[in-house]
Amino acid sequence: MKNILVFADKTLKSVKFSVFLMLVIASASIYGTIYPARTPFDFNLYKTPYYIALLILFAINLSYCTTIRVYRQLKGKYESGILGQDVIYISEELQKVKERLILAGYKVVEKDYGLLARKGILRYGAILIIHISIVILLISAASSSIFGFLGTMNVHVGDTKDMVFDWKKKEDIKLPFQIVPHYLFIEYYPMDIKIEIEDPLSGYKEEFVTKEKRLVNFKNKAIFIEKADLTDFSVQFRADGSEQVYKNESSDHGIRIKLKAYLDPVVKQYYCDVELKGIVNKRVSINDPLVYDNYRIYLINTGKDDFGFDYVGFQITKEPFINLIWFSSILLCIALSLYPFLKESYIKAYKEEDKIKIIFYNEKNLFEVNN
Repeated sequence: MKNILVFADKTLKSVKFSVFLMLVIASASIYGTIYPARTPFDFNLYKTPYYIALLILFAINLSYCTTIRVYRQLKGKYESGILGQDVIYISEELQKVKERLILAGYKVVEKDYGLLARKGILRYGAILIIHISIVILLISAASSSIFGFLGTMNVHVGDTKDMVFDWKKKEDIKLPFQIVPHYLFIEYYPMDIKIEIEDPLSGYKEEFVTKEKRLVNFKNKAIFIEKADLTDFSVQFRADGSEQVYKNESSDHGIRIKLKAYLDPVVKQYYCDVELKGIVNKRVSINDPLVYDNYRIYLINTGKDDFGFDYVGFQITKEPFINLIWFSSILLCIALSLYPFLKESYIKAYKEEDKIKIIFYNEKNLFEVNN
C-alpha cells in the first residue's frame, strides 16, 4: 500500500504526467471535433465516461502538482533564503536594517544567519488562483456534462408545448414549464438589387446596380434606397435628405424607380418572441437565449410545415454548474491580468566581518551602497 501511495504521489506531482494528459485530451478532442455527434443517436466523445474521467484526472493532477510545487518554492525561500545577484555592503547595525525593511513593507524573519525579508506574496496567490480556476472549470464542465440536460423541440408559432426530446435518454420528457413562441421574424443583410430611375418629365432613364440602405446619385439628386419589397416588386426610397419615404414614385422630386432584378437576400438573424407560460417573456435569437432557472432556450431553426404554418426549433440546455463556470472564468481572467504586474521581492541580510551584506531579489535602491 505504501508503494502505491508513493507511486501516486510521484505521478500526480509530475509535470511530465500533466503534459502527457494534455496531449491525450487534445488528441481526443481533435477526433471529437472532426467527427461530432449530429443526432442524438450518434457517438458523442465528449459525453463518454472515458473523456470525462480524463478531465477529472487532469484536474486532480494540476491541483496537486501546483500546490506541492508552490508550497515547496515558498518554503525554500522562507527557510533557506535566496541567492540574489544584486549584492551590496553597508555600514549599519542589523537592527537598523530590520527597521528599514519593515518600514518598506517587508515581513522580516530573524534567522540563525541574520534576516530574511519578503514582500509580494500575492504573486504566488495569483499562481494558485490561476491553477485553481482551471481546475474548477474542468470539474464544473465535467459535472455539467454528467448532470446537465440537452434537448430539442419543434413548436408551431402560437402553440404551447412542454415535451422535449432528451438527447441523453433518447426519449421525450416533460419540462417544468410550457413554451409558447408568439412571433417570428427574420432580419436580412442589405439585398443586392438592380433598379431603373426615370425622370418622367424628360423621359431620361438610368440603371444602377446597388444595395438596400445605400445612396445613388441621379441627375444631381441623392437618393437613399431604403428597401426593395419583393411582395409587390416595389422600391422604397428617400430623396435629397428628406425623412419622407416614397414608394416607386415621388412627385415632389420628379423621380420614378423600378425594381429590375435582385439577388436572393441573405439571412442575418432570426428572432422569436418566446414566453414561458405565466413566467417570463423574451425576444430570443440564435446567440441570445432565454435563461430561466439554469435552463437556456436557444433558437436554432425556423421553417414552414407542409401546410405553410410557421414553426420554430429550440435547443434547451440545463447546466447546473453554469454559475460556477462563470465565476471561475472571471477569476481566471482577473488573475491572468494581474499576474504580470505582481512582483515578489526578497532581501537577505547578515553580518560579514564589520559590515552588513545585503542580497537582493527583485529589489533595488532600498539601501545606499557604502563604498
